[in-house]
Amino acid sequence: MNEEIETRAEERIAEALAASALLQEHIGARQQGETVLVDRNLLDALIDNLPERIAVKDSQGRFVLVNAAMLLHLGASAPEQVVGKTDVDVHSPAVAAQLHADEQAIVQSGQPLINHEEALVDEQTGARSWVLTTEVPVRDSQGAIIGLVRMSRDITRRKLAEQHLALRIAMTRILSGSETRQAAVPQLLEAICTSLGWDLGEFWRVDSHANVLRWEGAWHAPSLQAAALVAARRVLTFPPGGDLPGRVWATGQPLRLADGPTDDRLPWRLLAASAGLEHCVAFPIRGGSTVLGVLLFWSRVALPHDADLHTMLIDLGNQTGLFIERMRVEERLRQYVRRVVDAQEAERDHIARELHDEIGQALALIKLNVRTVQRLTHESDLAPSLEQSLGIIEDTLQRVRSLAVDLRPSMLDDLGLVTTLRWYVERHANWAGLEAEVMVESFEARIPQHLETVCFRVAQEALSNIARHAQARTVRLKLWQRDQAVHMLIRDDGIGFDVLGAQEQAVDGKSIGLLGMEDRVMLAGGQLAIESAPGRGTTVWLRLPLVNNASADEPATQGGA
Repeated sequence: MNEEIETRAEERIAEALAASALLQEHIGARQQGETVLVDRNLLDALIDNLPERIAVKDSQGRFVLVNAAMLLHLGASAPEQVVGKTDVDVHSPAVAAQLHADEQAIVQSGQPLINHEEALVDEQTGARSWVLTTEVPVRDSQGAIIGLVRMSRDITRRKLAEQHLALRIAMTRILSGSETRQAAVPQLLEAICTSLGWDLGEFWRVDSHANVLRWEGAWHAPSLQAAALVAARRVLTFPPGGDLPGRVWATGQPLRLADGPTDDRLPWRLLAASAGLEHCVAFPIRGGSTVLGVLLFWSRVALPHDADLHTMLIDLGNQTGLFIERMRVEERLRQYVRRVVDAQEAERDHIARELHDEIGQALALIKLNVRTVQRLTHESDLAPSLEQSLGIIEDTLQRVRSLAVDLRPSMLDDLGLVTTLRWYVERHANWAGLEAEVMVESFEARIPQHLETVCFRVAQEALSNIARHAQARTVRLKLWQRDQAVHMLIRDDGIGFDVLGAQEQAVDGKSIGLLGMEDRVMLAGGQLAIESAPGRGTTVWLRLPLVNNASADEPATQGGA
């Protein structure tokens, strides 16, 4: 019986190999439908020298024939060590169960399994591998299935390369799309853990003032019970050389938990063990030659020793370091711009008060004096000149008051944003000949003063642009609060404009108003969107968060979900 299975299996292998590109490389192309006649010895030699793992099994799942590649995979040196055994004898229970399920599906359906990708994990080393498998049934002369031929090709290097490339792309996307370190940390940890099959990731930041590493964020797999461990770890700090994170910081090199001493009696170490986390690797986050932090990862299975993975993790640490350095530079720039804007507002307020209190009062006094002179000389030749002077003084006084209001309306500080916007929109609409409407919904009486200033300045610039450029008939302003944020919408029915072109001019310094709006909103942690097109009017949308959780030192924690 075994001899018949061997003979038929060899015939099926020859047919399968004739149909595959691999066999074409060895014996050349054959016309479709051509019969392949292979000498038994030549076929045995060919099968044995192919890089694919080939095995033939009987109807009971016992190995009947294996080639050299399959022997090497199974850790055997001779066919006699495998022939007659089943998958249960040569594979781990999990792998054996999966192979058995695949083969039962083939036997029941009668259909082959073609180019099926399988991911395998070595339970002892933690190494992951992938194979591309084709498994076909062997039939007797009556068509009954009497065995199976299994051909597997190791595609681990290809899959790892694809995996590492996908991770690099994901990291680049996260780092380029995140506005703060706190927003990026959980995403980075999740991307690395899910891509590499690790259970828990931690981000440790160097506190240069205290000269310690501080826990800043974590992500863990949904199946991991890690709440107690995370709570115990987040309050820890490590000096240079202290435990695994501190050793990575001190040496600047990736290390594993087994690479140095650790006290298994520490509370957090016991919690890690209770969660099944026995394996750990950490690598530095570098900014040039300086270590800025440490990324540390835990796993319930052994971590593979992979040179390509080692190189990639170092690269990811350097990439993360560049991101942190960029965030630091951008934060310094934001602080500088914020100080400039604050100084501008203070100067505006000072000038507005000077105009109102000093120059305005002086002009009002001059006006009173001229009126007094006018009454005393109403029948003299000076009367027309005095009347003209009164008109000039009145016009100048109004211009001074208007300039003071534009610089900084005092009612914004005294009465708040809603009252100021209603008054300002009405005033501006009357001046520009516009039909205006202000709608306020679900709005608190007062919001933080700096947010009121941002809203007013955006509305002021938008209304100024409408009056000067839009040729609009109507303008609508809507103000509301929702989801812990202030929203403002300003819409006109004017001629519109090319938004992208205006933004490019703003970068070149030709549209300072638009750039000023964007800077103010950015500094407040908000979003500004402008929609317009020639002939379609313009809509300005503003969102400012009332609660800002992105403080510089606030940890970011996220569990799997």
